[in-house]
Amino acid sequence: MDSPSYNNHIAGHLVCGVAGIFAYNLIHSRTRKRGEINARFDESFDPFDREPREMERTKGNGWMNPRQDDSVGRSQDAPVGGYQDSLLPPAKSTRRQRSEAAAKHHVSDPSNERTWSKSDDKRCVTLLYTTNRRPMNHSSRGVFTGERAKNISFGRAVVRVPEAHRLGKVEQPFKLSVLTLTFYEQQHDINKHFTIAGVEIFSKNDWCHLVATSGADEALVFVHGFNNSFDDALYRCAQIVWDLQFSALSVLFSWPSRGRMADYLYDRESAIGARDSFIECLSALKAQPNIKKIHILAHSMGNQVVLESLAHHRHDIQPLGIAELMMAAPDVDSDVYCNIAAKVRSATTGMTLYASSADKALALSKKIAGAMARAGDVPIGGPIILPGIDSIDVTALGDEPLGLNHGTFAQSRSVLNDVNVLIRTSGRPPNKRLADIRSVPEGSDPADYWRYSD
Repeated sequence: MDSPSYNNHIAGHLVCGVAGIFAYNLIHSRTRKRGEINARFDESFDPFDREPREMERTKGNGWMNPRQDDSVGRSQDAPVGGYQDSLLPPAKSTRRQRSEAAAKHHVSDPSNERTWSKSDDKRCVTLLYTTNRRPMNHSSRGVFTGERAKNISFGRAVVRVPEAHRLGKVEQPFKLSVLTLTFYEQQHDINKHFTIAGVEIFSKNDWCHLVATSGADEALVFVHGFNNSFDDALYRCAQIVWDLQFSALSVLFSWPSRGRMADYLYDRESAIGARDSFIECLSALKAQPNIKKIHILAHSMGNQVVLESLAHHRHDIQPLGIAELMMAAPDVDSDVYCNIAAKVRSATTGMTLYASSADKALALSKKIAGAMARAGDVPIGGPIILPGIDSIDVTALGDEPLGLNHGTFAQSRSVLNDVNVLIRTSGRPPNKRLADIRSVPEGSDPADYWRYSD
């Protein structure tokens, strides 16, 4: 009779064998299916095949916000409706189908008579973007990698917000993966998940023409953080614009992050190297006579881009018109922040620091950086306090801390409300904007810093 240990040994081998066969078949079938889709996609794709998928131009600028005489962004009732149903993938679709749908409406000339139009679907957010990411080989598809480019690209994107959207969330299909292997991915549903309905690439002149004819007199520039792909950045920017109900010009600046936790050091160098491209983005906006104010919302390592750029720019020669600079969980060395923040402050109307002691990503950054404190952290004595900069401790917000996905600033109703009021009114001090922001020490005026009440 076989011993129990021997039987367990045999059983273990059988289980491993069955699991291996299952995994092989799963991966093989997914690879074969992906290859078939790729083949069909490559055969059918034609960036110049614009009938009938491309939109017809409507009265005015066509793709603009109806609430503000053709401004870009989101109306009070709903965001810009900037796509046709024929441009979207099926309601339930694969990633390849979504890419194909987005690829089918690349337009390089915004003055063309057939361009974006309004539709009955109002769950769209239209964004302008600039990026120094390297385009993929099929650059006409408007998709960018995490690698660095020598030149900056300009464009426009449309993101659909799902009916099931909850404030602060970027709903995406569930995916089970280990390293580079994906074992399961939930089917995409446009009613449940954010969808990129289209991405276009323009020349700089055409992009500036869109800004000049937008009807907007202010712009909000969002700069994403570490571990974000180009698609991730579009989703997050659209979510913020939708949740803020921001109705002026919305612009994403996307720097070359590879979108992987393991590439933290690469991302940090990319952020530092994006200074000139970011200044070019701001300069292009400021050059348009209708843009009177530029607000900047920087997240995580995106603050490295913003602070380094503004600190080294000659504002006396070329003022950029920066109104509010809002720094959310800045992944910046605290000593560097203290050294350059004063110079940046002189070039803005106001600066606000949102910091938290619960941010796991900042704790990880601190370890990678040799135990150097980060500007977005809140040590025992409170956040970093500098003259003329409002420091707000957001640790108390919500049941979930910032976490590895750096989510609190965008997932908390209170923070978004504060950002919204700040952009609209420039009201100070912070405890005058929202009742749940308290001065520290309690009741002091002026306060050392501010915090959200428990």
